[in-house]
Amino acid sequence: VLPALTQPTLTGAEIKARRKEKGWSQPKLSALSGLSQGLISLIENEKRSMTGENQEILERTFALNS
Repeated sequence: VLPALTQPTLTGAEIKARRKEKGWSQPKLSALSGLSQGLISLIENEKRSMTGENQEILERTFALNS
């Protein structure tokens, strides 16, 4: 049995703030995370809900590139 993915807790605004803190563009976050730039834009603008898997990918990306 696979462990359940964490429930998403980050908002699009928080993702955007963390990205800007690092001085990253959406294309840079896309390149580092493997998520499409379009998906990142949709998440940041609250047009697409965050999944547990995408949150884990983004958390790992921010942590590994600090």
